[in-house]
Amino acid sequence: MSEKTLRRWFSKILRKNKAHVQNIEDAYSIGVPDTNLCINGRESWVECKFLKDWPKRATTPVRPSFRPGQVPWLVNRSQAGGSCYVLIQIGADVLLFEGKAAWNLDMGIWNQTRFRAEALAVGRKAVLREFGIGMTREEELAWLSMHM
Repeated sequence: MSEKTLRRWFSKILRKNKAHVQNIEDAYSIGVPDTNLCINGRESWVECKFLKDWPKRATTPVRPSFRPGQVPWLVNRSQAGGSCYVLIQIGADVLLFEGKAAWNLDMGIWNQTRFRAEALAVGRKAVLREFGIGMTREEELAWLSMHM
């Protein structure tokens, strides 16, 4: 599993649910998130992150890796009223954060318990519901098979 696989999974389900999805692969636009989408008249930007596992100790801070410019982009867009998120997979867990949480995510100040508490959504179904999407049984089984 990887960040790329997470982005593909997310984009595929969005497209199946009539979203217009554009994966951003532009090395010249510093900080722009991985994915731009529009679903049900709502445009959003999503930066995907992947960590192989949670830290061994629950008290150890969780710190996803951001590239230069990503955190300011997410925070500035959020402060301007834009809809942007950070989608993080850690092991088999998927969590969604509002873009304005990027500073705290990047600083690595939250342990596992706080990390989960600060998430906008925890779990693949909850994440998709934030975008107005329910998962079919087939999609759920496919997602599970990728993460076992």
